[in-house]
Amino acid sequence: MTNLQTQNGIQIPAIQNNGRWSFMANTGDPELNLKLENSRSHAADAIKNYSDFRNISNWILENGSHTKYMDNAMYMMGCNFGLRCSDLVNLKFGQIVDENGEFYMGIRVVEKKTSKRHKPPRAVPINKAAQDAFSLYASSLDWKFNPDDYMFPNNHKDGPMTYAGVYQKFMRLIDERRGKIKLVSPIHGSTHFMRKTFAYHYILSKSGVERNRRIESLQKAFGHSSPTITLMYAGITNDEIYDTVMGMDIGTYNILDEIILGDDCRIETGPALVEMPDREDRRWE
Repeated sequence: MTNLQTQNGIQIPAIQNNGRWSFMANTGDPELNLKLENSRSHAADAIKNYSDFRNISNWILENGSHTKYMDNAMYMMGCNFGLRCSDLVNLKFGQIVDENGEFYMGIRVVEKKTSKRHKPPRAVPINKAAQDAFSLYASSLDWKFNPDDYMFPNNHKDGPMTYAGVYQKFMRLIDERRGKIKLVSPIHGSTHFMRKTFAYHYILSKSGVERNRRIESLQKAFGHSSPTITLMYAGITNDEIYDTVMGMDIGTYNILDEIILGDDCRIETGPALVEMPDREDRRWE
């Protein structure tokens, strides 16, 4: 059964299967296809420019409200963890550090949206950027907090911050339509911008075989049906892929040095997103 359903404010054909509606990628109308594609692509953008990324953090810390250290920690962890907003706001202090204030190697997160698919917990490393932002936040609290307290609570301190609360904090700063910060690359935002920023830099920080591995691991971690969807989600353009590949020149022949990259080339592997590290010296919360 085909009927018109609304997605992103646009009525498009959809097919009903077992009581659920699936939107059609090709509506048969080129103009409608373009309109739908634009509405999807502007749902949220990744922060691609590193100076923009740092400027947002600096602005929060210099001009933010009394919650500026918490807001900065949310921003930095959101971009470095790649969690959905609903999972990010449910993090608790005790998941990041132990009773002695020592950082865990990482955390296991059962993402709410995909928990019904019986996916294994996702492994999220706690990198230095996240540690620094957390330490700044914890220092503003004199490191006095309960391990079971939400890191990002609502105004009543009786639960996690709401989606609307997160949206208001960041969209007033970065959104191209009404943001206070002038970005080198203006973005259209939603709370998904942090997760997309993580995806964008996680993929493009590597090249060649390692990039393919990262796309595959991110596809599994995010529950996407294909690598193409993962690349589209991260906002990676064809031009960016082309420029990177053209700059790789693996195996370029040099008369003086013979093979620049040959059998001795070593490919550095990145952090696993799905498989848990087999380490006894540091435990995962």
